[in-house]
Amino acid sequence: SWRILPKDFLELKSSVENFNNIEGIISENIDKTHSISSLPVLNEDVRQNIKKISFLLNNLFLDDCIKNSVKNWNIFKRGWDEELDKCLDVIDNIDTTKQKYLESVNKDTWLVFSIYETINWWYLSINNKKLPKNKAFAEDWRETKSTTVYQRYETKELNKIFTNFIFAKRNRDIIEYNLFKRLRLKLVSFLSEFRIINNYVSYLDYLLSWALLIINNKWVLPDIHNGDEVMIIKWRHPMLEMVIG
Repeated sequence: SWRILPKDFLELKSSVENFNNIEGIISENIDKTHSISSLPVLNEDVRQNIKKISFLLNNLFLDDCIKNSVKNWNIFKRGWDEELDKCLDVIDNIDTTKQKYLESVNKDTWLVFSIYETINWWYLSINNKKLPKNKAFAEDWRETKSTTVYQRYETKELNKIFTNFIFAKRNRDIIEYNLFKRLRLKLVSFLSEFRIINNYVSYLDYLLSWALLIINNKWVLPDIHNGDEVMIIKWRHPMLEMVIG
């Protein structure tokens, strides 16, 4: 269970959501006179627990989230952890925050700055051709990473925005990982229900495989009656037909 990844829960979510449909398809396509010994009986407790699992998975994970490893987060919905929600507010609103800061800078300087982003830092940037000669800026502006084309500056406010953004992303990953571990421990108590879901999904896959074989090879089921007459027309064993080709 410790090797379980977020994507495993997301795949499980699909099976749990469709469990009622899976059970219905199996029930409709099985002869009522024959019991299926490989499938467990679903009592009310089992059904209630499957509903609990479905509720948990549906309300925890983002609908369009598909992740490949525990290193890729941003998978949980809001409302499960207050600190996580604060981090998501910073991350989701970062473009608006940067735009507001740029608007204030451009208004104060009467120039048109943009934000030059690197992995490690963000800088205010302006084309040298648009920069008046001997233009002085606030004392906390420090020129750095400039080129022959662009003049770039570090500023206290932009540094603060960048630091808050990076901290929010890192903190989100930590909080979501801890949430994921708690969820993993919670779902361990439903192992018997997971086995039942797996059995039903596997049996549906078995039925589907047989159905595709029958359709693709045009197999038919003989009519059986209580009389003495046996009539066979163009009969061949289906498996023999597949071997011979």
